[in-house]
Amino acid sequence: RTQAPALGLTDIAATCSTRYNASVEVYFTRHARNRMRFYNVAEESVRAAVADPELLTPGTFESEHAWRRVGEDRWLRVTFKNEGTRCVVITVTPKRKLPGGRHEN
Repeated sequence: RTQAPALGLTDIAATCSTRYNASVEVYFTRHARNRMRFYNVAEESVRAAVADPELLTPGTFESEHAWRRVGEDRWLRVTFKNEGTRCVVITVTPKRKLPGGRHEN
């Protein structure tokens, strides 16, 4: 697993993971649910990306991007924010490439 050099990104993913902490609520914004419906992405895939990302990159305004492979040549980018007692999923975007435009084989 590759991680971006940032401040405790693994801790954020672990906090937002219901697998690690059952008391943390995962909240999906209306925008995130609409994107999941539009791209036909299951809620379980989003939860798995936040719980165990293959790559974490910093976002804007204290958000993070969790990346997880969802097929041979596809990635799922989940933008989320840790708000202490809950993890807020802001948006969900399927991608063909990782950040920086690189492919991983």
